Amino acid sequence: MTMAISQCPGSVRHTLTPIVNFNSGDVFSFEIKQRILKNNGSVLNNHSDERMSFMRQLEFFQKLNRQDALSYRGLFIDAAASLLDSRSAWKDFIPFVFQFRVNVGVKMQAIMNESSGIALDNIIKLKSLGVRFWMIADDEW
Repeated sequence: MTMAISQCPGSVRHTLTPIVNFNSGDVFSFEIKQRILKNNGSVLNNHSDERMSFMRQLEFFQKLNRQDALSYRGLFIDAAASLLDSRSAWKDFIPFVFQFRVNVGVKMQAIMNESSGIALDNIIKLKSLGVRFWMIADDEW
């Protein structure tokens, strides 16, 4: 399922992929991907915008959750390991944890090689609030 705000330069495109339990057919969660289009149509890929992109994905899913909390109760987001190093960014993230189930996928290699003590503390705190973290192998990204 693809939901696009618009195709104009500077627009945001969200793609939702349902994660389904094969045995029961129930939707466990949705994986959300986001693309921000620049003026020339290419994808914005700037590390300084990672936090903004991450928050936009959460805000988009929050709107879906408000309209249909039963269908949109779980979310899976891929996150850059560098996003885990910021204490202030994660304070903004916490209110979403109490609204719906949040799963965060992070590259395994990045966590092993690039993680700081702050990132590991953030993971522990968020896990205690119910956030699930998934380590993704580099060839799966």
